[in-house]
Amino acid sequence: MSPPAINITLLLPAFPIVSQIPDVAKVPTSMPDTGETDVLALQYAQLLWGCAQTNQEPWQSQLLPRLGLSAFDGQHLPTARIRFHAAALSGTIVSHRELIAAGLACADPVHLQADHDSAKLYPITLSDLDSREAGSLLESINEFLKQDNVQLIGNPDSRWYIAGLDAQSLASYPPSFLAHRNAAAFMPEGDDKGRWRRLMTELQMLLHAHPVNLERERRGKLTVNSLWFWGGAALPDDGDTHLRDRDHAHLPAFYGDDSFADALADCLGVECRSLTSLDSTTINTDALVVDTRVSDALLAGDESGMHSAQQRILADWLLPLQRRISAGESIEVSAYNEDGQLGLLNAEAIRLEKQNRLRRNLADNPDQHTVGGRFRKFWQRFTGRP
Repeated sequence: MSPPAINITLLLPAFPIVSQIPDVAKVPTSMPDTGETDVLALQYAQLLWGCAQTNQEPWQSQLLPRLGLSAFDGQHLPTARIRFHAAALSGTIVSHRELIAAGLACADPVHLQADHDSAKLYPITLSDLDSREAGSLLESINEFLKQDNVQLIGNPDSRWYIAGLDAQSLASYPPSFLAHRNAAAFMPEGDDKGRWRRLMTELQMLLHAHPVNLERERRGKLTVNSLWFWGGAALPDDGDTHLRDRDHAHLPAFYGDDSFADALADCLGVECRSLTSLDSTTINTDALVVDTRVSDALLAGDESGMHSAQQRILADWLLPLQRRISAGESIEVSAYNEDGQLGLLNAEAIRLEKQNRLRRNLADNPDQHTVGGRFRKFWQRFTGRP
């Protein structure tokens, strides 16, 4: 079989909506009703070939090698450096090299809810903190950190970073990946894990009775009771200019609306096009698409938004591409989520879906496909009697 003329790769964290808890996550056996006559033929490799489920990985670590940066995994992401390099290129900050040299990692505010043998992690976006709350928390944390010449900074990209500790060996997943999983099984690891875990504990004690949290608790909002450190890996040569000097001509067209996708594209000197600019009915070149709409709604606790986002992914990407494949175009779609599931959509998947549909129809109506069954159906219509 010849390779497809067009390859579309979709990175779709939290799609389809399945359990986010690793030990109970299952490959879905069916997709939700699309409200259309189309039946989605997306076939999961684990069901199609009996493959073992691949490792669970954040979408960021799945994206990097597809854009030429292959030395990273989900626990060692260069997120802080990528964001700072991108901010420097745009002129948002000017002193990023000094911060990077001192050690830099992401320091995301989170709410940890501990149980006797597990812990749930809820990311708290800074948009959920007003400027007064954020400023008060930053001031208190920095007062505590200054004795160790460490600093919590609130830029760029309206996110928090910790500067002054070498985080290159820190092994820690992004909070968005850990949301709704057992965070107790994913605590920071690495050569200096004791220091990072101790700092997390000390900050939890500091934040426990902080006035901002007492007020948030009174209003029924999640408290910021910890910081989650991650994303401190170094970039190759640790220089944005070196990344831009690479040959990117072989890369697929890149689409995404996430801020990390934008920052990575800026560092590499490639274009990250908006999702709205991708027309799946006419695209005729290889494409790499990051669509975080389902996971964004999941993190916001918006159940209706999650289902709406899933319907948009079906309507925007999967069903239009399936119609083109059914019409004879040589296209293959690979859809990846963060639970180690790979969905394939190609001519073979559509053929298998048609076979499966026929089997289901036969199982539900065994008589209608026999000569006797067809005669009885004709007689019922002719006489008007069962």
